[in-house]
This record gives sequence, structure tokens and C-alpha cells, in this order.
Amino acid sequence: MTPNLEYFAASLAALGCDVSAWRFVSGDVPRLELDAVHDAVGPLIVYDDAVELTLQIGRHYHCHFDGSEGLLPEETTDCERLHIASELTADSVSRILTLRIGLAVYYQGDRCVGSALVDLDEEGGEGTDLFAAPWGKRAGAVRTERFLWNGPILDSTDVDE
Repeated sequence: MTPNLEYFAASLAALGCDVSAWRFVSGDVPRLELDAVHDAVGPLIVYDDAVELTLQIGRHYHCHFDGSEGLLPEETTDCERLHIASELTADSVSRILTLRIGLAVYYQGDRCVGSALVDLDEEGGEGTDLFAAPWGKRAGAVRTERFLWNGPILDSTDVDE
């Protein structure tokens, strides 16, 4: 496993998450994968791109963590910056796994036109609120599908928490 992925896994474990189900996959871009709980959501994948970590949620969403998300002192080394990136990635993954971050996916017809994470702590809500709430909705002729790690949110009675 790469040092960045090792640091990510250690950071995730320090947040109280079980890392035993994650598996390392080597290749051009080494990664850690966690199998999907629900096929509609897909697996969680953390790629080590050498200069950043990329978090992918199934086929719906991905984001990049390069450690420069905050203001860093000029003397910050690349290793320190990637440790920060690993910690930020671990924090996001922990919040996804504990259903504190949801996902909104936007469609025009059958074509995906974007996606966004929905931070339930920032919105002051729960997963059961995700379907009916305006969080993550997009204006126009766009259909929004919403997901938590444990599956799609169809209406407020379909959330398994």
C-alpha cells in the first residue's frame, strides 16, 4: 500500500471507522476500495494520485483532496500537505459512512448533468429529511436523485438508519 493510502486508512481508523473491509488495489493509480452497501450507490474508492487523493462514490460523484483546502504555511512540505489531504479525505469518508453526508445527482432526461455532496450537519437535518428538503436541489428541468451510503432516498419512509 502507498504511504498516502496508509495514512488515509490510519486517519479513518482514528475516527472510529472499521477499515478491515477496505481492500488495496495496485495499478497505474493505486487505490483503496470499499464494496457498496447498495448497488444504486456503488463502492467508495480512494485513489492515490501521488499529488492528491481522489474520493469516488460509485459512478455518481468524485472529488479531489490535495491538502491545500485551507491556508497552509509556505514552508509546508508535500508530505505534510498530503497528510492533511489524507485526514480531510478520511473525515469526509467517515461522515459518508455515518450518513452525515448525502449525495444529490442531477439528470435532464436520462443524462446526468452533475452531482453534489449534501452536508447534513451544515443543513441541520437528518437522512430522513433528504428527500423532501430543498438541499441539493437544482433549478430548471432537472430531476434530482438523492442517496445516502446505505442506498437511494425515495421518500422519507425509505431511509434505513
